[in-house]
Amino acid sequence: MVEKAPPVVVLPGIMGSELSLDGNVVWPDWRDLLTRPHILHPDDPDGRRLVPTAVVEKVVIVPGIIEMAGYGGLLDFLEKELGYQRGVNLFPFAYDWRQDNRTSARLLARRMTKWRKIVGPDVPFTLIGHSLGGLVARYYVQCLNGHRHVNHVITFGTPHRGAPQGFQSFIQGAYIPVLGTFMTDLIKDVLRACGSTYQILPWGPFVVDPHGQHLDIYADRSWLPAEYQERVDLAHEFQQDLAAAGDFPVLMTCWVGYGQSTLLRVEARPGGLNAWQDLSFTPDHAGGDVSVPEPSAILDGMQDWAHFVSEEHGSLFTHPDAQRWLRHVLTSRRTRALESDAGLESRPAAVIQLVLDQMAYAPAAPILVQVQLLDGERAVPDARVLAHVGDDADAGVILEADPTEEGLYVGYVAAPRAPGNYTLTATVLEPLLVSAGRQRTTYFVVTPSPPG
Repeated sequence: MVEKAPPVVVLPGIMGSELSLDGNVVWPDWRDLLTRPHILHPDDPDGRRLVPTAVVEKVVIVPGIIEMAGYGGLLDFLEKELGYQRGVNLFPFAYDWRQDNRTSARLLARRMTKWRKIVGPDVPFTLIGHSLGGLVARYYVQCLNGHRHVNHVITFGTPHRGAPQGFQSFIQGAYIPVLGTFMTDLIKDVLRACGSTYQILPWGPFVVDPHGQHLDIYADRSWLPAEYQERVDLAHEFQQDLAAAGDFPVLMTCWVGYGQSTLLRVEARPGGLNAWQDLSFTPDHAGGDVSVPEPSAILDGMQDWAHFVSEEHGSLFTHPDAQRWLRHVLTSRRTRALESDAGLESRPAAVIQLVLDQMAYAPAAPILVQVQLLDGERAVPDARVLAHVGDDADAGVILEADPTEEGLYVGYVAAPRAPGNYTLTATVLEPLLVSAGRQRTTYFVVTPSPPG
């Protein structure tokens, strides 16, 4: 291993830490959950006594037959391929993923004090956060003075602006293979009682009314039973704390999954969020990593430092491109290790920006589509970009290069005649922008009459 590689903390996502009771692992132990299904509930007497004991490395449902990957692949890569040693310069951070992320971040701060005594008080850390773990890392760095001890945060599939998929599970429960619908209602009850899950509910452009107007899930509390509404206040405080902290103070690299069918949006029908039974969820066939939409996985201001892989949420950090990049960054002596090596280039990742001129259109109205292509800091000329509504790529339009701005491609597609919610996808047919993928998707609404 290259000398002076940065010490690394691995922060798992939701359900990514073992929870134990009196020395016995409860999560992830499906046998225990089948016999004591409510033990994960934070308000259950035994549930309150659960403590985090380790990062989940593998979930075994039927030994040797049905097993699901955890964080073992990432930890093994760091140890076996890069020479890291647990307790020396590699520190898996187990935490109670049910609790408020701020509580977890404060626990991280205490652990960092201990780990800094091992590696040296002036040695900066790299934090690798998957999903929810990226939010815990952010809070520590931005709100608890963690920037004094950290110089790089790497997030894999972190829902910086929430995840509609989590919202669906929150409302409807979650289907678990093998166990079928048996635990659907239980998971719904557990998620509603966990402080952390409120802090990854979608916001901004991901929750809208039928006219495409954003809805504030924190302003209208009628969608949730009264006994859980205090948790919404805590979630709002968490988001406000991060917003008030300002720009992210250290280098952040966001790894983003694309090419997987992902819920992009939650729509509340007439009556706003009061009409809870009338919610609908809009999927996209290539808009994220199954769990988190592409736009949410990139922290505002970090678009130029994002990397894209066609991979599902739970496997982003084991993708060959991600591991190749980690090998370079973690074995480099330089803090901002972005220089050329093994195919890595000393510039930001490629960027595909898709913009519509508005959110709502009259039936059959022209939609102005603009796509900006950047490869690092260089505009991409002579590209072929296809724009189409929904899944009908055959009816798409090839955008034309704007003569006044290199790398900008524009054109018009017709809105559908039937009112409703639609997606519009821009696909870069050529050239291949490896780190950006090929597609970007956004959404729009066709209203019965021209928008006022």
